[in-house]
Amino acid sequence: MSGAYSMVNVPCLARDLVRHPRGSELATDLLRAAALGPAEFAALDELRIPADAPVRREALATRMSLQPRALQVLAATRDVASSIGLEAWTAAVDVLEAAPMGALADLVDMVRDEICDAAWSRADGLAVTSHTAALDVVADGVRAAYADGICADVAGPLGRPWRRWLVTTGQAPARIDATVSGVVEQLRAMTPDRLARGAQQLRDQRAAGWSWAAAMHDACWAVHLTGRERMTLVAQMHAVRTLLEGCSPGARPSPDATAAVIGAVHARVVRDVLTEDVFVALTTPFEAAAK
Repeated sequence: MSGAYSMVNVPCLARDLVRHPRGSELATDLLRAAALGPAEFAALDELRIPADAPVRREALATRMSLQPRALQVLAATRDVASSIGLEAWTAAVDVLEAAPMGALADLVDMVRDEICDAAWSRADGLAVTSHTAALDVVADGVRAAYADGICADVAGPLGRPWRRWLVTTGQAPARIDATVSGVVEQLRAMTPDRLARGAQQLRDQRAAGWSWAAAMHDACWAVHLTGRERMTLVAQMHAVRTLLEGCSPGARPSPDATAAVIGAVHARVVRDVLTEDVFVALTTPFEAAAK
């Protein structure tokens, strides 16, 4: 994939969902999509899609393209800072924290091409599917959840077939692997004060010269090389839901608290192949919060 989201860089998606107003619902949708198999895709193929769906998708794509993304904000801030200095960065902090790294189009591509992998037959670098309608239903459901509150008038009808099918079938989210479930159980027991302690530990490590980004790069490659991308996606989406459940209405975890959780989940998934120093550094902030 060429977009900002993929199975390899799922921490980017987790970071953005924690900041999204419908992050928990989106994470649940992705978990339900990850649990779909051949029988479910065949059933989804039979659903009726609104006749104006293509027009709505195009209108939604146009509307959503106007939403700021973190890298665009960063580039614009750098340009302004060249003339007015530090004041530009101070003014941009809140926007940078809220702006997503990826766009809705990136998320839809990830859903169709990777999360719904069971809908595809792949060989010799080619991918073929006979479940085009089913993929549209799932993708439209994600579109509608993502855009609710921004342009629900356009997106709302797109998501109805998916929502009705979920109600009818009771489709359950993909289950987290037992080797990682302990992280989510620990997270469920954490108070905001304890999460803040973990965030402070992460900041202290950074101040001492440690790079969270470099450590996560190692963890992401370990996930890829061991073929545990789907396992990691499921674990991170469960963690996102649990992290958001612990927030008061309208509140969101701090970026550093989120980074502490994301790092711990990734490290636990590939505990057996990470070097000890990387594993310890990635899990120490979370463990500080768990104490």
